[in-house]
Amino acid sequence: ADYFNKILNGDAATVAWKNWYVAGDMVKKTVVAAASGVALIDTAFTGDLPILSTKLGFAAAGNGGFGGVVSEKYNFGAKKYAVTEYRPGFYALKQLAEKLEGMRSIVREQSGGDARLYRLENEQGTFWIGWVHPDYLVLPGDAEPKTSVSLNLPAGARVISMATTAAVGDGAVVNAVNGNATISLTMTPVYIFERQ
Repeated sequence: ADYFNKILNGDAATVAWKNWYVAGDMVKKTVVAAASGVALIDTAFTGDLPILSTKLGFAAAGNGGFGGVVSEKYNFGAKKYAVTEYRPGFYALKQLAEKLEGMRSIVREQSGGDARLYRLENEQGTFWIGWVHPDYLVLPGDAEPKTSVSLNLPAGARVISMATTAAVGDGAVVNAVNGNATISLTMTPVYIFERQ
């Protein structure tokens, strides 16, 4: 209840954490669905769900009520909504859609423990998406679970984190030793490319 009260009261740190969590969740469920052969999936709402994301509804839909990819405000004079902010979920889904374009295959790899690692092939070649999926509840302020996976990668491979803003960085160059690289994973999905 404390978590949702902070969101409903506009606590900036909790709202930012919730937006990051929802963005990652959208990416993860889309990847899992694609690997399971699901062709279409409802990934997000444009805006938050009315009433369910208010004090009146007391967050009755959990994070789902706050799952909008944009913040919006209703203009009664114009009788329409206006976008006031693009949230991390917007940028994360945009990035994922670009990476999935031309996808030929997606397969979950054996990664053990809480690690989730998927190998994808598209027109540009092979890449991976990975993250940690703990079997327990993680809330703001909790230690973020971490693990690592080992992949056969050439020197110069890159790891790029899930986008949360319009500016997507170049990522980090992976240090491969004898063609083997250790990739650190957290709850934030990462894209792993053999070359960029």
